[in-house]
Amino acid sequence: MLIHPYAHLSKQLGSPRLAKELLKKLQEKLLAEGFEAHRSPFGWYKSFTLTNIGHPLAEVLPRY
Repeated sequence: MLIHPYAHLSKQLGSPRLAKELLKKLQEKLLAEGFEAHRSPFGWYKSFTLTNIGHPLAEVLPRY
């Protein structure tokens, strides 16, 4: 399990110090319950690339 800070929907974010503390406590509780839990580095941004085969103007993929 990966615990990742996610705060893009709010304009009124709490303090980073408190957020980091809460994420650490969440990880500790999950570990205590027997889960494999990891935290992503605080402040890192995520990204991914999605590609598919087809015409560049196609909007709907056929279902097979």
